[in-house]
Amino acid sequence: MIVAPEPKFDVVTLGRICVDLYAQQSGVRLDQASSFARAVGGCAGNIAIGCARLGLRAAIVTATGADSFGAYVKATLEAENVATRGLRQDAARCTALAFASAAPGGAPDLVFFRENAADAVTEPAEIDTALIVSARALVVSGAHAASGIGADAVDVAITAARDAARSVVLDIDHRPSFGTPGGAAAVASRLTALIEAADVVVGTEEEWRIAGNAGSTIDALLSLRARSGAVFVVKRGSRGSVVLRAAIPARLDAGGVVPGFSVALCNPLGAGDAFMAGFIARYLEGAAPEDCARHGNACGAIVAARLLCSAASPTTQELAAFLAGAPASANPPRATAARNAPATILALALDHRAQFAALATHHGRDARAIATFKSTGCAAMRDLAATDTRPECGFGVLLDRDYGAAALDSLTARPAPLWIGVPVERPGSRPLAFEAGRDLGSALIAWPETHVVKCLALYHPDDPPELRAAQDVALVQTGEAARRLGRALLIELVASPFGPVGEATLADTLAHLYALGLHPDWWKLEMQSAASWRRIEAVIRHNDPDCRGVLVLGRDAGDDDLANGIATAAAAPIVAGFAIGRAIWQEAAERFCSGAIDEAAARDMMIERFRAMVSLWWRNRGGLVS
Repeated sequence: MIVAPEPKFDVVTLGRICVDLYAQQSGVRLDQASSFARAVGGCAGNIAIGCARLGLRAAIVTATGADSFGAYVKATLEAENVATRGLRQDAARCTALAFASAAPGGAPDLVFFRENAADAVTEPAEIDTALIVSARALVVSGAHAASGIGADAVDVAITAARDAARSVVLDIDHRPSFGTPGGAAAVASRLTALIEAADVVVGTEEEWRIAGNAGSTIDALLSLRARSGAVFVVKRGSRGSVVLRAAIPARLDAGGVVPGFSVALCNPLGAGDAFMAGFIARYLEGAAPEDCARHGNACGAIVAARLLCSAASPTTQELAAFLAGAPASANPPRATAARNAPATILALALDHRAQFAALATHHGRDARAIATFKSTGCAAMRDLAATDTRPECGFGVLLDRDYGAAALDSLTARPAPLWIGVPVERPGSRPLAFEAGRDLGSALIAWPETHVVKCLALYHPDDPPELRAAQDVALVQTGEAARRLGRALLIELVASPFGPVGEATLADTLAHLYALGLHPDWWKLEMQSAASWRRIEAVIRHNDPDCRGVLVLGRDAGDDDLANGIATAAAAPIVAGFAIGRAIWQEAAERFCSGAIDEAAARDMMIERFRAMVSLWWRNRGGLVS
């Protein structure tokens, strides 16, 4: 046995990865589908992401094509905190695709496009054995090896893991559509070789019958038990699972049964991979196999209640709530864009529309001048982001599509390391109304996934009941649309123009909105006293520990008030940064629109003012000043 170093990862997955394209219409077959949602799929991809969401240090060994789909897979894995050192991009092959729909009755309609698929690892040299032995457990998908592809490569990975005393977990993951060269006996022989090398083997009843080349599940299990002392786990969908540590009973219901969970079925695809992630998370904690299976059943149930696979995987907190009796939400966990955002966000708010329109009109300029200025502001933020080396610091912009469409398109076409928020509210609306009309969700479908939904509500808790109720409905609708479509959400509240704001005003408002089910990734709030920030922090921590925090806004505060407000906010742990506009761009915009300065001078003015605000923030945050 090789003396392996201290593990760097908890789990590394090996096997299938693809891009899933799921019909967004429910109860239809693929020929009736009209639009599709995208996510990373495939056994190895789903399990790796599922494990990462449960807090495990996850890595993956597989391959995509060197194409746009492959770039999407890599970026998504990294956003989900899955290490991609073992993810090769093969210029000679293509990223695999899977189209699926939840057909009537919940039966999936599934079509794979795998001609010349890159994820079929074929050569032992393609296996990063150093990565394999750096993980506590290796999870292997049996699909390729069972179909006669890459068995030698899989053997190399398993041998490396076993020589380093790492756990080997096999997901039988049989896919008849990949082919069965040599017939049923040959497939069973290939799978049996993998089962003999594993510590834990997981499969559906059908997969166990294929692996054992038997007509009944019990006969298959008996045959394979003679060859393996591994823990056998039989997945049975909504009926839960069966854990078999040693002898095989005469009936599956005779022992080791771990009950399942009842949920409203949306899509059963991906539930098995979620089961594996939940199982592994507990397995690596040293839990009994039955407890591992209970957590696996719960993860599978949560994913079965949702449309997608990896994107539907639960977080640790969500799993705990479900096990405690909370229902499985049809919405996925927080968006990847939010989870992968920097700890601190320092943003330039350029999403003002009425103010820019008035300024341009005053100087006899048109919408083109506004668009040019907003592009200049984005260029300033690009320059700042390129020169700041603090890894915890993220620069960003709030930018509308009315005047900022060209700038947004430029940021999307030539990706910049900027956090981007885009407003959905109709400017000045009170009660809150959306630019897109009532169907906010349909509008968000057209957005890039990296754009954060920003919604401003002119909201005071002492508003008349009818007004407050209308605002509440619109805010909850915003939250539901963002979560359903996997978009990160920033809710901005402005209260001071509409009534007195005391020490508890904003904290009480947030508590009220949390009670309605609104859970944004960030709040954007007016400057507060230190006591008010403490109250706000207590409410957020109690209601939503996963909230990324608060961005402070400046509105039209003077220089002294703004400096004091930023200093106080920076000292509050719940404040994650700022999103300030007019204090940065007002003078530059006035002079640009009047013709006194050009774009370069306007950019330099904004950089100078923003850099001073950044220094003020870090001085009071306790960080280094650049």
